[in-house]
Amino acid sequence: MNSLFHTRRSMIASSALGLSAIALASPVAGLLQSRTTPAIRIEDFGGRGMKGHDNGPALRLALAYAASRGAAVRLGAGTYEIASGPLLRDGAIRRPAGVALIGEGRQATTIRVTGRSIINQLFDARDSHAVLTRDIHFIGNGVRDDTAPYAGALMIALLGENSSRDMTDIYFENCDIENFASAAWLHVENHSARHAIRGCGSRGCNWISRPGTSPAAGDITVPGHFIYFFGYRGLIENIVVDDYLMDAAHIKGGVGVVGNVSGGRIHIRDLRDAGQGIAHVPSGPDGPGSYALFFYQTGAGAPRGLTVEVDRLANPYSVGIYSAGAKASR
Repeated sequence: MNSLFHTRRSMIASSALGLSAIALASPVAGLLQSRTTPAIRIEDFGGRGMKGHDNGPALRLALAYAASRGAAVRLGAGTYEIASGPLLRDGAIRRPAGVALIGEGRQATTIRVTGRSIINQLFDARDSHAVLTRDIHFIGNGVRDDTAPYAGALMIALLGENSSRDMTDIYFENCDIENFASAAWLHVENHSARHAIRGCGSRGCNWISRPGTSPAAGDITVPGHFIYFFGYRGLIENIVVDDYLMDAAHIKGGVGVVGNVSGGRIHIRDLRDAGQGIAHVPSGPDGPGSYALFFYQTGAGAPRGLTVEVDRLANPYSVGIYSAGAKASR
């Protein structure tokens, strides 16, 4: 169990394996661009897109093998279940540097977390770089823990205090993501005073909240956002959010940007109903903090140099955009 996120409350290829090739025309700088890169199939490691089969062990093996071969991991059409109990016991699935996880399209390939155990995260990309996830529909199991609000997440990308290099190019692209139960579904955080996180976020995604999945919903000190950038000690630079839909009815909002974060663009075509589905939860005199977008200064620094565009911002419970200390943004 990862105690940092399960307990804290502060805001903060071989022929034998059927190696094929896959086009990665992604702007992610650390990945192969405009040409093919080898791809391996999860089925060669025991994976199955069928009901009742736990694909967690197979996916761990496939990602580790792909890292050793400079390959990507490809998922075919079908629903790949990952059991929540082993995911909590064994920890989140490690995303090694330079390894893409690619599906056949959000309409065809699904990864679903099953069971009723809390999880910390589905994926762990700590101190990694060039991690692309594309063309997959993700469904969490919707199990929240109000005493551990950062648990239940899609992915943590944390640069540690003792990291030896920058973290770069962590992206979700063309994915549908729903029913996770965390204060920060995609959680990007920098604890390093020497190194930066550069280039991270999501493109072409749809984010959908579901009832009962917002932990500590009435506590204004706990975020509750699909994407959460936290420059806790070091710099996060050039963030990217360029997504279609954020249906935030059952969480607090779409994107949170806190601390030392500099440069980048947030563009959401439809951001709707932030916090409306949790408006009945008791909160303090300042309210729950259901901000569709929020920007907050800390002792480490302030969000700055950001371009923010929302084509349609509809019906937030608290406010549409909350900013405390953000600088030189528009």
